[in-house]
Amino acid sequence: MPVEELSSGPGIISTSNSGATWSTQTLPAFIESLAGISCPAITTCFAVGTIYNLSTETIVPTILSTTNSGQTWTDQLAPSGITSLTSISCASGTMTCFASGSGVIETIDGSTWTISITPGTTTFDSVECVDPSNCAVEGGATLLTSDNGGATWISQAVPSNVADLLEMTCFNTANCHWVGVGTNDGAIIMPFTNT
Repeated sequence: MPVEELSSGPGIISTSNSGATWSTQTLPAFIESLAGISCPAITTCFAVGTIYNLSTETIVPTILSTTNSGQTWTDQLAPSGITSLTSISCASGTMTCFASGSGVIETIDGSTWTISITPGTTTFDSVECVDPSNCAVEGGATLLTSDNGGATWISQAVPSNVADLLEMTCFNTANCHWVGVGTNDGAIIMPFTNT
């Protein structure tokens, strides 16, 4: 299900017939923006973005979830200390998801989210998980991987001509590609092999 900026604001559109037709889904009130979506099952999806918090009168990061193919979506605030969420990745067939932004948060049940990487100086633009144990997050010139479900993260070497890692996709734990911006402001597409 892609995230799209609709005429009335942020929205999610879905298809169940290989894209022949698309329909707009109803979201909770006060959603300000949506930045990423991941569906670990046909009926289950999670999205991240921002919502206007009526009690604090501020715009804060939120996680949306559905378990009925988007007929209904519920929102949940990010854990305290997380100021932005820009990407989410869920392991196929599980409720294990990681979301990145000012830090990295995780869930193993789809409802309780905890901080895996405490917010610091790096904003993580993207997260990619190939299974519940193996994930990578990147932002700036920082690339971290975990092979134990986010219990620990290992810094990976990034070429010196990379200024900003933006997005990653992985076929399996050993074969990934990422896109980003080079130190000369040019675009970069590079393979990454996690050994």
